[in-house]
Amino acid sequence: MKKKTGSIILHMIAIFIILSFAINMGVNYINRPTMISQSISTDGVYTLDFVETQSPTFFSQSDVCIVLKRGNEEKQEFYTEIANDGKRLDQNNWEVIWNEDRVTVTLKGEEQDDQVIVMRFMTNKYR
Repeated sequence: MKKKTGSIILHMIAIFIILSFAINMGVNYINRPTMISQSISTDGVYTLDFVETQSPTFFSQSDVCIVLKRGNEEKQEFYTEIANDGKRLDQNNWEVIWNEDRVTVTLKGEEQDDQVIVMRFMTNKYR
């Protein structure tokens, strides 16, 4: 009888350790930054990255970063959140309009009004 009880306890401990490891790996996988989409300006000079920095846990919102780059020399970042009913984000959660001196980004979520972000291009005129 004591052998059975000891064996059951060891099995339960092993299952607990395996589940803890699997949950930890899953959380780390979910919470790493993920490139959702990228857009390139019409002249090919600027790129705009849509990155999910924190995925929703259950029904919370997603943390995102919009990154505007001009080659490797200049970079602007804008951090915000998107309320999308706990769903993973995709390219349908943003809309990009390139203008002559700026880019307009509209972020869309199922549980929020559209959020409009305007990022102006940086130039080297003042150096």
